[in-house]
Amino acid sequence: MPNDLVDALANVQEQEALALTQQLLDRGTDPAEILTNVRGGMDIVGKRCEDGDYTPRLEALAELPRGKVCAWIDVVDIRKMKSTLGNAMCFVGNVPLELLILGTPQDLKGYVTVLIETLGDNSGLIINGAASGVPEEAKAANVRAVTEAVSQHGVQA
Repeated sequence: MPNDLVDALANVQEQEALALTQQLLDRGTDPAEILTNVRGGMDIVGKRCEDGDYTPRLEALAELPRGKVCAWIDVVDIRKMKSTLGNAMCFVGNVPLELLILGTPQDLKGYVTVLIETLGDNSGLIINGAASGVPEEAKAANVRAVTEAVSQHGVQA
């Protein structure tokens, strides 16, 4: 059962984790042992966050209140995000920093066009740099290309 608790915590299954914790307490399990299992689950979550890829956590995001959240996500499979989350939340960012810094204007126009076509229907989409906005190191021509692609393909509310 302790491994089940670790799995439930690692997979953000709150109700299951609470039920398993209560079962362990009811059986007289030492609370320090339960905390060790909690740490194990959180270690797994931490390792998943290190790479920045949100794709494995999309199911957990789907549990958030519809229409109440903006998801500013750095790295994700945008097609899977759209199929999993639908129109549940506004999407922010997702223009990779390395593309803004090292890419060409054509690269940026193509990428932003795909973002708009995939995510820009009626859930809301705010085009921005991935994790932290537009970096200082971004080429001016690339920033202009993003603006042009949004002006050409985007819809203003």
